Amino acid sequence: MTSPRILFASALAAVALAAPGEARANVETWELWTSAGARLVPVRRLRLTFTHHTRFSDYGLRRIIPEFEVDYRVIGPLRLNVGYRYLWRLNGLGELEEGHRVHGDITAQINLRRLDIEFRSRVQWRTVGKNDNGYLHDEDNAAWRNRVNVEWTFRQPFTLNAFAEHWTRFDEGFAHDRWRTGVGLSADVAHWRFQLYYQRDMPDFIDSPNVNMFGVSARWNLDLNRQ
Repeated sequence: MTSPRILFASALAAVALAAPGEARANVETWELWTSAGARLVPVRRLRLTFTHHTRFSDYGLRRIIPEFEVDYRVIGPLRLNVGYRYLWRLNGLGELEEGHRVHGDITAQINLRRLDIEFRSRVQWRTVGKNDNGYLHDEDNAAWRNRVNVEWTFRQPFTLNAFAEHWTRFDEGFAHDRWRTGVGLSADVAHWRFQLYYQRDMPDFIDSPNVNMFGVSARWNLDLNRQ
């Protein structure tokens, strides 16, 4: 049987090769992402998650994003998820922009000893009141996102993960939009999960920058079925 280390190394290699070659010519930008949240399991199979995201770029505070999600395990490894997030952001001129996003997911997870492989397909719709030098207009976006994430619990309580995700725009016909890849290290301590991660966003549009994101997150988990 293939060992978890070999499978995880293969996932890392896939992440490194996921980006199309032309995206590497884009300008590079850097961001810091932080998040804190809580997950409650009130009844069997049902999870409620609230997360507060704060994101910083080279010009300071960029986004504040509260998000709420509900997901339900339908059968076996299959879960359905719906979520909403409110977006508060400042553009490069310090102008305020506000928006909303809703999404729906189908997720399947395969457990192989200490290795978890997750496949997620997400459809999302977002609208933002974009501010261009005081002129407000709506910026709408509809995307279909498909992600493969591999987690390896190499030593309790530590887990490594690697993922690759492809974005397809479908608001004006189906078209390739971007790749996002990343790696992370997490630790589960009591009811908490702490994570450090790096992600790289590589849009197809050459005038959009590649975004390098370093992040830290903390989430409190409470499963009432195990109390």
